[in-house]
Amino acid sequence: MTIVALALGLLVGNLVAPGSGFSGEPDEAARADAEEQIGEAGGVGEGGLVGFITNDLLPNSFVQPFVENEILRIVVLGIVVAAAISASTSRWARCSSSRRRGRTWRSASRPRSPR
Repeated sequence: MTIVALALGLLVGNLVAPGSGFSGEPDEAARADAEEQIGEAGGVGEGGLVGFITNDLLPNSFVQPFVENEILRIVVLGIVVAAAISASTSRWARCSSSRRRGRTWRSASRPRSPR
């Protein structure tokens, strides 16, 4: 069934030829306007990518994105918290399984020597 749908989509795409009459050349006014907006977007002092990450993605406090309803910062905060929990959970699992075998948490991170 998937092959039939793929063949049908390729056939219709070749017959209709979407975008065949499109000419993507902007005129001079649009080009000048775009260059002006690009200059404003990458403004001095913003720092480009580093400025975007530090100013727009990372919150100043844990509660700030929730109070100001900043969805992007909430998502980034959720990813950071999930990564931290995942990392600590895997370490805790290694430590707890080692305790059952009578080893301490310090020796859990070191591989056992062959006997």
